[in-house]
Amino acid sequence: QIKAQIAFSHSFHLAACCLLSALHSAMAPQLLKALAWAAALQGVAAEPRRIIIDTDMSTDCDDVGALCLAHALADRGLARILAVVHNTGLPSGVGAVSSINHWYARDDIPIGAFKGAFGRDLPGTYVADLVATLPGPVRNFDQVPEAVEVYRRVLSEQPDRSVTIVSIGFSTNLAN
Repeated sequence: QIKAQIAFSHSFHLAACCLLSALHSAMAPQLLKALAWAAALQGVAAEPRRIIIDTDMSTDCDDVGALCLAHALADRGLARILAVVHNTGLPSGVGAVSSINHWYARDDIPIGAFKGAFGRDLPGTYVADLVATLPGPVRNFDQVPEAVEVYRRVLSEQPDRSVTIVSIGFSTNLAN
């Protein structure tokens, strides 16, 4: 039996939106320091928090900010990204995930995709730009396993109750 701590993290989502607002300002370094300090106060600093990010990277740019924030926390030893899964049927959504992982030199992070019809026609304007401008090794969902398969494999390799699932967007993968 695989057990996981599931966190529908509205605070993580909010922090990502704040990060996006601050990225083009002089506040970005201070924001990251504040987030790292807040995470340390929660006891995360002793050992990186193991996370799986479940994103709907498609219509809103908050998912880009959340994934970048997770990478920034990983760079500081506060998080360990075990996997990123995409939860809509938009074929290029995982391409954007791969682009961001590639930017942070983390092509080794497993990526999975929901491959059903839900969300297949969602507009992914920035997704196409990311995949075209900053291509990673994965461009569409035909190149990765099903998200549920990635969940099962990654969770089975971790101690019980040691993983936090950061769900941003739809719950299609969690429902499966």
